[in-house]
Amino acid sequence: MDQTTDTLYQFNADAYLKSIDPELHFYERLEIPLDEDHFEIGWEKISVSKVWVTKGPKNCQIHADIQSLTLGEDVTKEITPDQYRRFLDYKGEKRRLNMFLEIWKDLVWMKREKATKHVDLRVTPDLYEELCKGAKASKKTLSDYCRDILKGKVPKAALSDEETKLVMELVALRSDTAHLRNAMAGHLSGLTKEKRLALLIEGKSFAWWRDYIKKSLIILLNFSNKLG
Repeated sequence: MDQTTDTLYQFNADAYLKSIDPELHFYERLEIPLDEDHFEIGWEKISVSKVWVTKGPKNCQIHADIQSLTLGEDVTKEITPDQYRRFLDYKGEKRRLNMFLEIWKDLVWMKREKATKHVDLRVTPDLYEELCKGAKASKKTLSDYCRDILKGKVPKAALSDEETKLVMELVALRSDTAHLRNAMAGHLSGLTKEKRLALLIEGKSFAWWRDYIKKSLIILLNFSNKLG
């Protein structure tokens, strides 16, 4: 690497990937020759530690410390000044990782490691029933649910269809309430207190809003009942 370049930003790709999902890994895409005219695609797990960008007097580059059987430790590619600026400006490592993968898309891939090993574990009938209930509540298969527990994750119960509908109603209620507030401010501005009350209670222009408020109260009551 040209020592005159100025390293401005770097991040650890392996560490970030592990923070997302321990089963995600980087792989090098290999073309394995079968004969003179044919080859098959193979995958080798690799380590990608430090990733950084530099800007020199003539060009911009992105670098990566990659540990594999075929790649050197400092793998470098030229990038555009726009890519260099975006890499520096990105606030989260996810977008920098996506840029890294896009630039090296013919060489480095990110994939989830396949589950190839089998573990036979005997449990009591009560524990089995408990695990089945937890998997059903989380809307996961029993295998995925148990795998999450073994990885130290705490599976969360998924929302039922009724609960999902209720949440969507609450989201819509928040948005419509803002419209109601704006409409009330426009219609009631400049009126006396008596005229405002009369318009809200009996005015035709507020008939739809009165019905909506009744409906909203029913939604909130249902939500309150769900909370117990």
